[in-house]
Formats: sequence, C-alpha cells, structure tokens
Amino acid sequence: MPVAAITGLGKTVLLIVAITFIAWALITAIFVPKRSPGFPKRLDAYIVVSALLFIAQMSAVVWVTGTQETEEETHAAETGGG
Repeated sequence: MPVAAITGLGKTVLLIVAITFIAWALITAIFVPKRSPGFPKRLDAYIVVSALLFIAQMSAVVWVTGTQETEEETHAAETGGG
C-alpha cells in the first residue's frame, strides 16, 4: 500500500506512535546513560516498556492497514469498479 493511500488519521496515529517509540529509544540510549551510569537498574521494567512500545507500533500498523483495505473496498464498491 502506498503511503499516499493512507488517510490523514492513519498517518497521524502512525506518526504519534512512531515518535513516542523513537523518543524512548533515543532518550534511553543516549541521554539517560550519561546521567545514570547504572541505567537500567531494573532491566525487566526496561524490557517491558520497550516491548509495549513495539507492540503499540505494530498494532498501529495493523490497524491502519486494516482500515485502509476497508476504505479501498468501500470506495471500489461506491464507484462500481475493482
């Protein structure tokens, strides 16, 4: 599916989730270790948060592609073409 086919809402959702995930990765990889050399003190909490952000990103992609297929089918049905 081309990026141009994604609706504005789909692009916004993907962008918000992606920015959150990227910010988490950059902050925890670059900035936090400089201030706290023992970071992460609890590796399990760090892994859980990272996994939740990954699941959120993948869920957003699945949701956007699922809604886009429905909208494309609806548009095709309205126009009478395939």
